[in-house]
Amino acid sequence: MTSLATAAAIVLVWALGQTGEATLTGKWQGETGSGASIALDLTATGTALTGTLTRDGQSSKLSDGKITGNTFTFKATLSDKDEAFSGERKGDELHVWLDRQGPAKAVVFKPVKSKPPQP
Repeated sequence: MTSLATAAAIVLVWALGQTGEATLTGKWQGETGSGASIALDLTATGTALTGTLTRDGQSSKLSDGKITGNTFTFKATLSDKDEAFSGERKGDELHVWLDRQGPAKAVVFKPVKSKPPQP
């Protein structure tokens, strides 16, 4: 019975990692409260999150990205300042905020739909 419980726990952990990977990987677009365009290009692999954050044409690579269920964290540089971010997947949206501002100032990101190839 113990081996069955262990196997179930392993499958659950694997499934949680796959859920994050399937739902976060891709391109996301949002707008800050001040009207700045902001984009995320994310790659989730297991519990690791990598990619880039682009605000008003300036890109920054993500570092220390981690996924836990429907929540995630990462660091990026904005205006030459290292910032910590947190976020949450809510349906087909990502809600992402600067840790120093809190979730009340979250930017809502929507997935960028890929355009079909032109004939």
